[in-house]
Amino acid sequence: MPVSLRLTLNSMALAAGIGLLSCVLPSNGAADGYDLLTAEEYAERVARPLTRTMTPIAEEGPEIIVHTPQGSEGLRSPLDFDVEFRPRRAAPDMRTLKLEYDLGLFWKDVTRRMADHAEITDNRIVSRGAELPAGEHRLRMSISDQVGKTTSTEIAFTIAED
Repeated sequence: MPVSLRLTLNSMALAAGIGLLSCVLPSNGAADGYDLLTAEEYAERVARPLTRTMTPIAEEGPEIIVHTPQGSEGLRSPLDFDVEFRPRRAAPDMRTLKLEYDLGLFWKDVTRRMADHAEITDNRIVSRGAELPAGEHRLRMSISDQVGKTTSTEIAFTIAED
């Protein structure tokens, strides 16, 4: 399939709210790191004050357990993410996993960026080497289960200056 057609189909699927993580193959680039958010994107964001490290928004679907990163301050880039999804009523549907970055005026979908550099096994996603600029960051992660119940949580943390 030509790249432009694949990108168009992926864009249409994302716009329709269809998760594509089940189709992603882990890449060999995990050791190289990747930009979860570029410095240019970070510079354009409108900062909001941080509140807590993890704030549940909706908790009807799978439980979201963030193994890493731990804490909210003094973290260093590159950052590793290790997140587990435990069933409450039904098994998590990994195709619905969505990761968004808070740019202040809107949330930027960065699911693909992480998924392209992640190992996705059963109910867990492990992504190593996420590069983030120094400063405050807020991510929103959501996932649904096999019966359509959704859990969403915000993760706020600070990347320290080197």
